[in-house]
Amino acid sequence: MTLPTTSQKDAFTVSELLLVAALIGILSGIAIANLSQRWAQERLLAAARETHTWLENQRLIAMKEGQACEISINATSATLDPSADNVSLASGETLNNSCKDQAPLAIRDTVTNGGSIDLSTSHPDATGIRFSFRGLSEIITTSTDVNDQHVLILKLNHPDSKKQRCIKLMSPLGLIRTGWSDANASSCQFSNSF
Repeated sequence: MTLPTTSQKDAFTVSELLLVAALIGILSGIAIANLSQRWAQERLLAAARETHTWLENQRLIAMKEGQACEISINATSATLDPSADNVSLASGETLNNSCKDQAPLAIRDTVTNGGSIDLSTSHPDATGIRFSFRGLSEIITTSTDVNDQHVLILKLNHPDSKKQRCIKLMSPLGLIRTGWSDANASSCQFSNSF
């Protein structure tokens, strides 16, 4: 007795192939979204480190030169600019700005594809930072409320990131710390530097 022979080939149906292609597309979309968010977080981390290092260098220049260093904050362009010729103290005394020859820090340009990084401050009326020759700091604001001028937090945000990076300047000691928070949170965590 012979069995009938059939010429059935093992193959995928069109619907099976479409299902596999749809699954690959969905998984790829999820992976790309997560990768985009991770890249944004890494850009923010690199920009925060650059900003922290740049501020610390300006502080060291003031100490080395024995003069004050004044840095203006431009949140709109995400720039820290030490190019003012003179520093006007509250006492009325005018000193040379020891940092005036330093290049401004354009935070968006510190990292590749950083054009979407936004800068904000914890004080909307903060206009600058001043370092003394002793390494002490002062937050320059248009406000007259002295009680609210001991801590300045610079916040770096990116639209693709769920986190923001924070750089805290504590006045009058001039200490600079770096931390993070959720993207829309008002407070930052500084328990770990990065």
